Amino acid sequence: MSRQRIVQAKSLILFYGAGVSTAAGVEPVRKGDDTESSRKWDWNIALGPGSTGPEEWLKWAASQQRESFKWQPTKFHRWLNLEKSGRIKAIFSMNLDGLEIKSGLIPNPIAPHGREATQTQGYWRQMICRSSKKRHHRRPATKHDEQILSNGICPPCLNCEIETPEEARAKVMRPGILLDNDQELSIDMFPILSTLRNRYKDGREVDMLLVIGTSISHSSQNTVAQLKKLARHAIYVDPSPTRTDIFDDVLKMTADELAELLGYSDLVNANEVLLS
Repeated sequence: MSRQRIVQAKSLILFYGAGVSTAAGVEPVRKGDDTESSRKWDWNIALGPGSTGPEEWLKWAASQQRESFKWQPTKFHRWLNLEKSGRIKAIFSMNLDGLEIKSGLIPNPIAPHGREATQTQGYWRQMICRSSKKRHHRRPATKHDEQILSNGICPPCLNCEIETPEEARAKVMRPGILLDNDQELSIDMFPILSTLRNRYKDGREVDMLLVIGTSISHSSQNTVAQLKKLARHAIYVDPSPTRTDIFDDVLKMTADELAELLGYSDLVNANEVLLS
């Protein structure tokens, strides 16, 4: 029944995690409570007032960014870009790999309209200004950025140098991933969810919420709960599902298998015909 519902669904909201990227060789991010994890994932210790110096974090970030340039989109990520019928109404990624963007989608942290992908945790291939006054200064990361970071140094923010040459502190950038207690990057889900709530209310719910390849951590539970209210059905897709109690149904399959179920091969063939 779940497979049939998914195939027949005319409108979808997608929320996914690390499981959709394992086929690309991306190792799941594992945050622990130990000191080593805090050095990587707690802003206060990695980059903030509690830091003994950001050099080590920047070098580690450079190694992660270097890997991110190697990763290639999976079948699931390519399906996201090929599906242009308007069936996908919103996309929420918890991943830092940015593979949906590499496949052709547009990153948009403000108002999803289906073709945009909301990066709920940021992503490696984005650089953000470290100035609290210049958070709108962001750009795609380059391999040159990675080379600078590998020396334990923040790349310059050229926009700041042009706009505010007197503010030396505002002239550097860092990878745009969201850390715990981050004081330089914030991703406010409230306006995004409010936009969706206004769009899909009074009986205009989407057919289905698909939650894919994630263990649904504490930090994401509220977002999933809010998205469930916008859909007639909520289905959890994962080869080894953990949270089965909060969904209408569970489908044991990988993200790439889901892409095939949703017509990936047909879309590939159709695009090949158009290009021939």
